[in-house]
Amino acid sequence: MPSSWLNETGSLTFRLRRICRERLIVRILRQGWARPFRGEAEKLGLAAGRRVLVREVVLQDGPTPLVFARTVIPPDVLRGPHYGLARLGCRPLGDVIFSSRGLCRGGLELCRVAAAEWAKPVGEIWDGEQAVWGRRSLYQLDRLNLLVEEFFLPVVIAASGDAK
Repeated sequence: MPSSWLNETGSLTFRLRRICRERLIVRILRQGWARPFRGEAEKLGLAAGRRVLVREVVLQDGPTPLVFARTVIPPDVLRGPHYGLARLGCRPLGDVIFSSRGLCRGGLELCRVAAAEWAKPVGEIWDGEQAVWGRRSLYQLDRLNLLVEEFFLPVVIAASGDAK
């Protein structure tokens, strides 16, 4: 288990930049309004069928995928000072939320997932034979919740010497 990555309390973006040989790139796979997965809606305390902004990205060291991330942002969060979260483009989420004074992070939930369990194009990012570790964190920005899920691909674990 890659415990140092799973238990990282600081900005994952900052830590990834430290191990990148090239430049940290955010590749957007999908961003738009959608219904969250049932577990996500429950974690956020949302009514069934409520639409949220879903952002799925791959954080890469140049062309090499390191982390798959999915962010689920209820509409309430995008009102007021955090409206820019809907317009991040290729900017890492961590650059924005970790600079916010109103940030509070809830506990981590850990899991292990086989790539074969993901829909395309996510399942094509890493070898389907190898399971990856992930974590889910509930963040509060000025008392409004958003959910961040991150999955650590084998190359990032190997690069940091945190394999097992």
